[in-house]
Amino acid sequence: MIFKVLACDFDGTLASEDRLGAEALAALGQAREAGMRLVLVTGRTFFDLLRVCEPLDLFDAVVAENGGVLYSPATGIICEQGPPPSPRLLAELDRRGISFQVGRVIIGTARADEEAVRATLAATWVNLDLVYNRGALMLLPKGVSKGAGVRQVIRSLGLSFHDVLAFGDAENDVDLFEAC
Repeated sequence: MIFKVLACDFDGTLASEDRLGAEALAALGQAREAGMRLVLVTGRTFFDLLRVCEPLDLFDAVVAENGGVLYSPATGIICEQGPPPSPRLLAELDRRGISFQVGRVIIGTARADEEAVRATLAATWVNLDLVYNRGALMLLPKGVSKGAGVRQVIRSLGLSFHDVLAFGDAENDVDLFEAC
């Protein structure tokens, strides 16, 4: 089988301690030279990714926020795959003292806060999927996932899921693997 696309998770797969190492960059360069398309796939918020991953233009596409944001480095186009987080939910999480990060689509919090997060979702009547990523808990609109984001990117590149080799290392990557 000949793969045409390499879809790689960021943290723990390509990067450690917020940085792409020299070996990872060299491997990506070799894949690019071999004619492969590169897709970066991450649970990080889009703006946090911009802070830690300087060579985004190395990739043909970026699937950020666990599938919530698609970005084309070549065109600079950002496409949200769901609505922004509910201000009512954010205010209630804050009121209850639950620490969180907000992206364009995603809300990230600690997995240890799952019970309090579920109670907050119920109290605010907000319906979101809970996705695990090691010690993190991500809140996403229904149907938003790494796999759904990669499927959309692959279609936009005019390719098939059969053409994709995926790498990842956590629970939130399972949907990515299933898509490829």
